[in-house]
Amino acid sequence: MKFTGIGFLLCLFSCNFLFSQQPGNDLLLIQKHNAKMSQYLLQKNINGLKTLFAAGAIVMPEYHPAIYSNESIFNYYQSWFDSTTTRLYQKHTLDVQRSGNYYIETGAFTWQFSKQNNTTTYTGKYLTVWERTDTLFQIAGTAWGADRPIAPNTFLFSRKDLADPVPVPPASQLTTALAQRNEGITTLVKNRQGQQHALQYFTNDAMYLTYDSPVFSGIKDICNYFSEHEKPGDVMVDSLKISASKIIDAGTLKIEFGYYTIDVRWQGGGGRFTGKSINIWRKEEDGSYKLFRQMVNHT
Repeated sequence: MKFTGIGFLLCLFSCNFLFSQQPGNDLLLIQKHNAKMSQYLLQKNINGLKTLFAAGAIVMPEYHPAIYSNESIFNYYQSWFDSTTTRLYQKHTLDVQRSGNYYIETGAFTWQFSKQNNTTTYTGKYLTVWERTDTLFQIAGTAWGADRPIAPNTFLFSRKDLADPVPVPPASQLTTALAQRNEGITTLVKNRQGQQHALQYFTNDAMYLTYDSPVFSGIKDICNYFSEHEKPGDVMVDSLKISASKIIDAGTLKIEFGYYTIDVRWQGGGGRFTGKSINIWRKEEDGSYKLFRQMVNHT
């Protein structure tokens, strides 16, 4: 089931929703809960935030390790409250997809915050996985990142040495199938075959949300991005390891929380880089899994 937002802007005082079809109660719940997020950030209300996250939620802030426990999630937000004051928090929902009891929301955000005498306007995009149970509607996972280059030390105040162990998904046919797909991606990235990366591993109607960039929608835009980003000659990849920390079988869509380490070199430089992602896989008619939505950011 698909709901597409034509216009969706929320802040503390107003929410406007326009959809191509009549929104149901689930979309109204997303609207309501996003408005609560805005309110709680503006109010520095940590207890309010606690009501928005499901047990076992995973949060992936930009330039920060993935957060795997609710206690650490709330410690992360408390560090924001202790060091900054949120002046504005707005979201613009681009798309919502339902699969079973889960809803995949993609969108754009503006987060304006002050630290001492400096004010930063942080703009970007996000992917949020919502989970609905009989009594609750909460965030099962979320990731976000800037839509243009931003200095990592912008968020230095929020970075913590987390003690959370990285989960390992239990062995299953799905776990094996997605691991094999990630191995295929690894080969193409190392060989700098960007166009094939896009064509073989993304659906035609995919959305790709990556670091320092706007949202790429549709296989043409995604193919153009990877053809440039992973072109041969400029950068050599010595190693790449893609791993999964959690996999949710949501029916039509499969939700994978992942992380990676890549060693690269170029003329005059190189280094090791780490990141994480939320991968939304869909099984295609030929039986292969392809990425329907993907959000990637730096650690």
